[in-house]
Amino acid sequence: MENNQSQHDTHGHLVRLKQVSRIAFYTGFVAVAVLATVLWYLSDDSSTTYMELIQSSILTRQQLVPVMLLSGLFLLAVVALITWLIALYSSFRVAGPLYRFSQNLKTSHEGQPLIGIRDDDCLHDVSEQLLDSLRGFQAHNQAIARLAEQAQVSLQAGDASEYSRQVAQLKDHIRQVRIDD
Repeated sequence: MENNQSQHDTHGHLVRLKQVSRIAFYTGFVAVAVLATVLWYLSDDSSTTYMELIQSSILTRQQLVPVMLLSGLFLLAVVALITWLIALYSSFRVAGPLYRFSQNLKTSHEGQPLIGIRDDDCLHDVSEQLLDSLRGFQAHNQAIARLAEQAQVSLQAGDASEYSRQVAQLKDHIRQVRIDD
């Protein structure tokens, strides 16, 4: 189980690394495309004389600041959007398991089946520990209910010694679980 969990964690990290590298590649591609568009916009191939070349240079200098500012703002917006999407996706990989943990804690005493987390979620080790603990508590509660029922049957049957033994057994079983602050 430990080795399987380690392999799962390694696989998850590789998948996330591939996603981040793809996002970085696409962001770089957008930046290069914007830069190429700005250079294409600012270049003027129709200059043939010295005077036209100087006018083209002056025009390029006048337009350079606003075009670079607009292209920089565009790239900033794209990177901000991509960062927001990464944060949203990542938060779902943590928020989803936390929601499932809370649901398991709410419904564990009702005997409902426990909910596991998705394969690509984070917190698999914590999930397994929580599920193991909740299964243990469910088994403990079932054992207490069974022992209490047996003690009640003995009491109704009037068998005082059996009732006394079962109550002692029930008390021992209850003392097995101790939650310290």
